[in-house]
Amino acid sequence: MKRFSLFLLLLVAIKVQSQSLKIIGETELNASFQAGAKTRIVNFWATWCKPCVEEMPLFFKADSLLGEEVEFVFVSFDMLKDSGRVNRKIAELKMPGTQYLVKVKDMDALINGVDSLWGGALPVTWRIKEGLRIGKYESFEQFDDLRGFIEDNIKKEE
Repeated sequence: MKRFSLFLLLLVAIKVQSQSLKIIGETELNASFQAGAKTRIVNFWATWCKPCVEEMPLFFKADSLLGEEVEFVFVSFDMLKDSGRVNRKIAELKMPGTQYLVKVKDMDALINGVDSLWGGALPVTWRIKEGLRIGKYESFEQFDDLRGFIEDNIKKEE
């Protein structure tokens, strides 16, 4: 039984290490706001942010229901030295989409570059279509809020 437990622990560790967390700077972050073929849902979060972690299962559910219509992008504001913890949290929460960890010298400048009216409070989510930020939402508490945010904006495109 001990060997089996050790084997399972090893598999979990390998899975955590294989996560696709990408370290990006400000230029790459700005590029993440440029929508591709799909509408992008860009969420800023951190492992130390309780509301951020609490809303992540909602994104997992949204991806399973709406993933064909939108692309999810998650940007962590954790410190670069905490990338291992970010990877573990991504695996634990089964976060969909693309995962980024921001590496910048001046976080205030980054925040102002994203949205001068933002202020940096987490979590926050934008809907991006064709490079334009259309729709902003702070801290989803229920799945219907997230689903409505996504679907309302998709319907506006039609």
